[in-house]
Amino acid sequence: MLKFLYIENYAIIDKLEMNFNDGFSIITGETGAGKSILLGAISLIMGKRASLNFLKNKNKKCIVQVSFDIKKYNLNFFFLKYNIKNQEFTILKREISAKGKSTAFINGKKVNLKILNELSKNLIDIHSQNQNLILEKNNFQIEILDIVAKNEILLKNYQKTFYELKKIKDELKINLLEKEENKKNLDFFQYQFDELEKANLKENEEEKLEKELNILNNYKEIKIQMSKLSLLIYENENSIVNKLEESELLIKNISSYFPKIDEISKRLKTAKIETEDIFREAEILNENLEYDKEKIEIISDRLDLIFSLENKHKVQTIFELLKIKGNLEKKIFSLENKEIFIKKLENEIIYCNNKLQNFGKELRKIRKKNVKYIEKFIISQMINMGIININFKISIENLKKPNLYGLDEVKFLFSANKKMEMQELKKFASGGEKSRLILSIKFLISKSISLPTIIFDEIDTGISGEISHKMGKIIHKMSKNIQIINITHSPQIASKADFHYLVYKEENENSSNTKIKLLNKKERIIEIAEMLSGENITKASIRNAKELLK
Repeated sequence: MLKFLYIENYAIIDKLEMNFNDGFSIITGETGAGKSILLGAISLIMGKRASLNFLKNKNKKCIVQVSFDIKKYNLNFFFLKYNIKNQEFTILKREISAKGKSTAFINGKKVNLKILNELSKNLIDIHSQNQNLILEKNNFQIEILDIVAKNEILLKNYQKTFYELKKIKDELKINLLEKEENKKNLDFFQYQFDELEKANLKENEEEKLEKELNILNNYKEIKIQMSKLSLLIYENENSIVNKLEESELLIKNISSYFPKIDEISKRLKTAKIETEDIFREAEILNENLEYDKEKIEIISDRLDLIFSLENKHKVQTIFELLKIKGNLEKKIFSLENKEIFIKKLENEIIYCNNKLQNFGKELRKIRKKNVKYIEKFIISQMINMGIININFKISIENLKKPNLYGLDEVKFLFSANKKMEMQELKKFASGGEKSRLILSIKFLISKSISLPTIIFDEIDTGISGEISHKMGKIIHKMSKNIQIINITHSPQIASKADFHYLVYKEENENSSNTKIKLLNKKERIIEIAEMLSGENITKASIRNAKELLK
């Protein structure tokens, strides 16, 4: 429960401290004294966005700090999740600097607003006057049903499946669009691949073909030069071989008396053998060299094809063409297998949808089981608060299309008159009726959820007299299970509280400042008497105040 509130430099508050107790606490005060400002400050702890307009002194930071006793509430999961120290008295703090920078803390650890909001939602519920409008929202109505039915885990499983199904459907949609687009590309990719496949390209083929073509195109010149080479080496009187033989003979003539020349003689013999071998190899090359006009055409056509493919794909080598061919093959494979992937997604959708339907039907079954209990509870509370001829019914109809909350459309149907047909709340219920209905609902769900504190901001709007008295009794009954803090202008409700706080404004020459104090018994009688009769307190209003407090 909320134990302590500290506010500094917020709106018309310099500094303010409040200690709270178990049970039912009431906050009263004149209009403009600052009751709503207290809620505004507490909403900062709930993660609400801050504005520099709230700074009373524009040169100082604003601080809001609250302390909660959480020993009765199992919130260990939260502290483990974010590695925050779990303290019996948990402290939430928010600071807004003069420059507008916001900083939040939980038990001294700096956290972001999302984490602060996550914890605060488990600690406190603020019901403002505007929240009566949420009654009209179907989502709120179905949430009430699920809270009472304790559908939290089942609903989480349903919603997890709902998002999973949506994700798969979105993926299928993208793939179907890609499939349509790919139909145009597949033929083109296949044509390009087939063209390269048919070309039967080999790495380094181009270089080999160019060398072979160069030989064939220079056939005559090669033949002439090879003939000259034969003559030069072997086939005339002055050939290299003849000259080497003459040299050998010269050396032989002097070798008997000049032995040192023997080494040169051996080398000449080796040179002659090597030269004759060169001649024989050259002759073989020459004999095998034939002019082939048809082969020239074949090689030229082949090179033209290669050059054409290189130009078409804007590359310079066969290696790059082979790489393009490999990429095309991958693309074609991917496109051809798109159909298989689409079929897989369609099967996943069928499976997920069946799963969703099963969760949805189970939710509906449990919801319907709790409808009569909720209807009976709400009707009894509304009768207690003066709507004697109430008709209240919860309608559960099948949705045409599943939504985040299930397969059902839940509507609260209401009538305050027996002869009047029940209609949806937004079409019929008055402000006072909505106030009583929302209180009945809060009372209902307070029995089903583990929440330390509820703050009501003038939930008695549109209510007065005996009805306020009965509403006060219900709020007091609620406070046996949950801490209730109620801001009110109703003396009847104020008199039912266990603790009564007065918000008032101190004025001086320079500024106004909001203060708050816990009233003692005598002060409380005076405050309630003033609420009954205005500033001019009468003996009758004093008697009435004492009577109410009994």
